[in-house]
Amino acid sequence: MKKGIIHYYEVESPYWKIRWPRIKTWLVFTEFFPLVRNFQVVDDKIYINTFLEKNDKSEFIILDLKGKVLKKTFLPLKKETYFVTYPYFIKNNKLYQVLFNDEVEEWELHVEAIK
Repeated sequence: MKKGIIHYYEVESPYWKIRWPRIKTWLVFTEFFPLVRNFQVVDDKIYINTFLEKNDKSEFIILDLKGKVLKKTFLPLKKETYFVTYPYFIKNNKLYQVLFNDEVEEWELHVEAIK
């Protein structure tokens, strides 16, 4: 996560990139980061999106309403910036996400089954 944050400020963000040499000493990282990025309760399940990422996919921990872990899985959740995901929702074991396609300059709905 630390590498991703630094990469965002140093490379990705045009606003922060030009300020990076001055602000890089301002960043202080704690030993631990929060587990939860976001969560949703839907279809009698709790879907927790964590900060763990592998192969351009984000980890989701799926629990029942009593907190029992039903499954851990990685889903292709796209991010607008390092910190912000594109809008998404989960329903009927599917991940729905709205993404902007730069090539055709249109918004598209992407659907991914949660297996």
